[in-house]
Amino acid sequence: MPTFNHAFKNNLSPFSERVAMCEALGMDLGSWAKTCTIEESLPSPSFSIDSLRALQALHPEHQFRFVVGADILPERHRWKEWSVIERDFCPIVVGRDGYENPVDTIVFPEPTSPCRSLFIQTFIFMSV
Repeated sequence: MPTFNHAFKNNLSPFSERVAMCEALGMDLGSWAKTCTIEESLPSPSFSIDSLRALQALHPEHQFRFVVGADILPERHRWKEWSVIERDFCPIVVGRDGYENPVDTIVFPEPTSPCRSLFIQTFIFMSV
């Protein structure tokens, strides 16, 4: 799910390009991977908690989890309602090279391509 209007970053590629990138990556993963554009219909800027709540309301039959990189952990205090995200959406923290990583996390190497870099840094991953 690409962010529509990132709350902290202003230099993102156009939303339509990021949607197309997600769809292209999804094709490599298989038919189960779908690109969600729900943030386009939510108030701006985009906040993860608002997106998670909207998805939960739209799909109450699913339990959503929030996957984040360890690189955002030092910025949790800036996030809207991080404590609610922790309580209701049980974040899965993925380790990142160059950051303090939680014990027993998988550490992904730094992105090697511009597409992968944008994918890792810009998108919110949710499991259904």
